[in-house]
Amino acid sequence: MPNNPHSIYSPSAANLWQNCPGYIHLQKRSSRSYVPEKLLDAAAEGTAAHEVAAKMFNLPAPPENIQPILDFDGSKGPWDGASRYVGSEVDGILITQEIADSVDIYTAVVSKTVFSGARTSYGFERRLKIPHIHRECFGTVDAYVVDYDNKILHVFDFKHGFKVVNAQDNPQLICYAAGLPYAEVDQVHLHIVQPRAFAYKEVHEVWKISRADFIARGKVLRARAHEAENGKGLYRTGDYCSECLVSASCPAIRKEALRAMDLTGDPSGYLSREKLGPLLTQVTRSHKLLTAYKDALEAQATAIRRKGRLVPGWDLRPGKGRLIYNINTEELLLMADLCNEKIPVKPVTPKQALDAGCSKLFIDSVSTQQKGALKLKQSNYKDFINE
Repeated sequence: MPNNPHSIYSPSAANLWQNCPGYIHLQKRSSRSYVPEKLLDAAAEGTAAHEVAAKMFNLPAPPENIQPILDFDGSKGPWDGASRYVGSEVDGILITQEIADSVDIYTAVVSKTVFSGARTSYGFERRLKIPHIHRECFGTVDAYVVDYDNKILHVFDFKHGFKVVNAQDNPQLICYAAGLPYAEVDQVHLHIVQPRAFAYKEVHEVWKISRADFIARGKVLRARAHEAENGKGLYRTGDYCSECLVSASCPAIRKEALRAMDLTGDPSGYLSREKLGPLLTQVTRSHKLLTAYKDALEAQATAIRRKGRLVPGWDLRPGKGRLIYNINTEELLLMADLCNEKIPVKPVTPKQALDAGCSKLFIDSVSTQQKGALKLKQSNYKDFINE
């Protein structure tokens, strides 16, 4: 396994390098990458959710834990599932009930496959080398199950975010499967579990393909990876630009973004139906690219300001942090009883106490607003001159 913990040919970046081979060239050329704050925040929460899921899979075997997972229907019953971790922190991220519920749904899906009654082998958060795609391709698969009785390889990807991800032709899952024992099966089932993708009708989607079809798609990814390595790849823009960490240096997105600024409609102010559809499509695409480019520039400006260097017209200012209790649980329950306040027996966060019926006046008296992370804000140009 390479010493570098991250690979530019990683499965998680496969959607980028398969569509825009120029991404690999930019990654190699760039001395640094800038990650937009919103991606960092989402990634941190996603990592915390994965950590909790890993802990759940490491709990004692049936019947204490696994059977309730198999019967999981959204209600906890006598088994508290991932709720046991609510209120704790993972790498600075507070585990909320929403995170716990998301983890419970994911572990339920995987467990039904692991304990289906067939002869299986399985792994969770397993580090994989994937030389069939590229010698530098490696990553960590969330979960996999090899069903020997039915000759099926199941590969699972847990998506904790709100963005809808499709299982069909998913390059990340194809990469992971290429690092697993697919030669021993007849079918490959690729699973996406996305509990918070509310815009999608299903929280669990599975794409079933034959081993031959899977191998064919793997060869396409391999060709794209080597095309990028040989410097023959072109820069191509698309929805995936929002995931790119080097888009601030990308000539294609810069060109598209600047062209989008000049985009205008019919000067008469009225558009026929024939013109409206194509223009709206073009504006929508341009808006996505402009947003991706803006996020990349903000990430670069944030990194520069964190080093104490000036960026004209922009500064870092603290935002609002988490509301936390400033007394312990025993004191909190006593105070609530004296003030005749309704508070959960296990108060987790001030916000949850508010939702349970506590008055804001009481919560303000027993909690403190933490100072939030520094956020990039537009400042007055005179402020910049006076620095």
